[in-house]
Amino acid sequence: MFVFSFKASSVKIMCILCACLIVGALVIALMPEAGYAVNVNKVSAHSDLSKISVKNDSGRIQYLESLGFSIRDGSCVTSSALIPKTFDAATEQYNKLQKQQGFDLEKYKDKKVTSYTYQVTTMPDGTSVDDKNVLATLIIYKNKVIAADLCCEKTGTVSGIITAA
Repeated sequence: MFVFSFKASSVKIMCILCACLIVGALVIALMPEAGYAVNVNKVSAHSDLSKISVKNDSGRIQYLESLGFSIRDGSCVTSSALIPKTFDAATEQYNKLQKQQGFDLEKYKDKKVTSYTYQVTTMPDGTSVDDKNVLATLIIYKNKVIAADLCCEKTGTVSGIITAA
């Protein structure tokens, strides 16, 4: 066991205390804001989305509604999938879309996920899409949204759900 002692004058103690206060003030001043927003294609995806529990159907619907979508009651279709270990061209393209929204499937390779698909009745801009069969899909891993998309069955187009909001 080592024991050491030192003698510090009150001037040295005050200098050390001031240095600690300055460093602490700099750390606090340089910290990012807690309620940040990520802008994707001029759409704001607030960090508040991560606070919505997606454990149950009502939470997932609340997640979609917070993005501005209206969902048809009882339209949920659930399925399980395995994120592949290696991505083919289609999966790479889909992941590129997800990265534009702030998601990334790379870290979920070889993980079993659950997909929840809902029929959209109204878009965030108020447009009714009942006749076009627009579907919103949330991909969940351990009660966390790891991917989301919007698909129009009539045209076959797939887009990011956040970029569409």
